[in-house]
Amino acid sequence: MGQMGLPIVQRVLAHDYPVTFYARRPEVGAELVALGAVDGGSLAGVAENSDIVIICVYDDNDVKDVCLGTGGVIAHMNPGSVLVNHTTGDPATARLLSRHARVRRVYFLDAALSGSPADIADAKLTLLVGGREAVLRRTRPVLGCYADPVILVGRIGDGQWIKLVNNALLAANLSMVREAERALSALGLPLETALEALTHCSGDSRALRLASQMGSSEKLLEQAGRFIEKDVRTIRDVARARRVNLGLLGTAASSVGGET
Repeated sequence: MGQMGLPIVQRVLAHDYPVTFYARRPEVGAELVALGAVDGGSLAGVAENSDIVIICVYDDNDVKDVCLGTGGVIAHMNPGSVLVNHTTGDPATARLLSRHARVRRVYFLDAALSGSPADIADAKLTLLVGGREAVLRRTRPVLGCYADPVILVGRIGDGQWIKLVNNALLAANLSMVREAERALSALGLPLETALEALTHCSGDSRALRLASQMGSSEKLLEQAGRFIEKDVRTIRDVARARRVNLGLLGTAASSVGGET
């Protein structure tokens, strides 16, 4: 239970669904228990007591740690239950989880998310879902507690591909915001005022609005830079493996996402 997982649980509880959770930090666990959630005590405890298991961690390695092996959730999930992965990563990881889930007769949704904790609180998170429509239809009432829109984009792995391209586009746009800030400063214009004004013009973008809200692109990167760098690195790696040329998208994204 972290920056994204905690508000997700809060929204699901607010819709009167019973929730069993696993948290590494005692203070977070205590907060959730106070809200009415049940501490599963372990990943197995969550899996054994859930019809839908939702994973929202940092990267592919964390996903594999949580999902696979004798102590992972898949080994303890009940046949017919659904595993939903919100973590952004390699599409191959989504397909790996699906194969392991199938052996246990567990359904799987590749449900990459786009948004922030504030979007979760407003039930406006975007979910990019790869998987079977019937499984999504069954799971949608719970996902709808915190996400709208919930978009079925194709097969398992496709949700990750679209999210990775989205994050590369965010990073590329952010690189242009940095160049705009440089030009504004060189012109002697007040940065925060100018950025806010630009959000009302045709050059607006989500990257620009986020930078304006934070005060500058550098302040935004201080908060979200490690996530952007991780996702830019991931899309470069998977694109290279698939022999996909990202062109200017990859070049611009790498200017804020770092080099491998």
